[in-house]
Amino acid sequence: MSLYTLTNAVSVFATITTIGQFLSGIPSCRKIVRNGTTGELSGLPFVAALFSCAMWTHYGVLKGDTPLTVVNVIGLLLQVVYIIVFWKYSASKNHINQQTASSLGAVLLIIIATRMLTENKEEAVLYQGLICCVATCFFCAAPLATLAHVLRTRNTETLPFIWILMTFLVCSEWLLYGYLIQDVFVQFPNFVGMLLSGIQLSLFLFFPSRDYSNKGIIGTSSLP
Repeated sequence: MSLYTLTNAVSVFATITTIGQFLSGIPSCRKIVRNGTTGELSGLPFVAALFSCAMWTHYGVLKGDTPLTVVNVIGLLLQVVYIIVFWKYSASKNHINQQTASSLGAVLLIIIATRMLTENKEEAVLYQGLICCVATCFFCAAPLATLAHVLRTRNTETLPFIWILMTFLVCSEWLLYGYLIQDVFVQFPNFVGMLLSGIQLSLFLFFPSRDYSNKGIIGTSSLP
């Protein structure tokens, strides 16, 4: 198998898996529509994922990388739908408006900065890649916020097993893709994501959950 064929195959599998993870917002939206309210759910994950997808889309466009661009455009559109649903049923529309406006404002500012303040395309790709790395590492580490609770209670019921497993698979595939195309900005955050999600998965071996109701897909992804 040639390198070109292998790279294309990996990009297709990675794209399909990532879109599957992007669809993880559907259960939350169905719950919101069914209950007629957002309840205790936060719209921040959708807004944050919107920012991340926009950043990776811009990076893909700058590099001329079709797989990165396509998968994140799809993710971007899905996040817009999720935010609209959340906004419709939210009791605090001003709050979600402010979050969304801030995210879109940051996206616009970064795009303008990388386009106008950099001297060449290579420099623009460098700065955009660094921003994408930070965003991806942040989202992959998000479930670690409950690590102290897991260790204290010796119970993993607060960890979203399927979402973490999907993160591990997605990061592994994009890490391989990044290696094949020799792109450190794709390699590094996905290596970190794979490592962090692997650590989280190992917790399920040591601390089995007593409540399987939380093992559904409850989050969104910002992976490339």
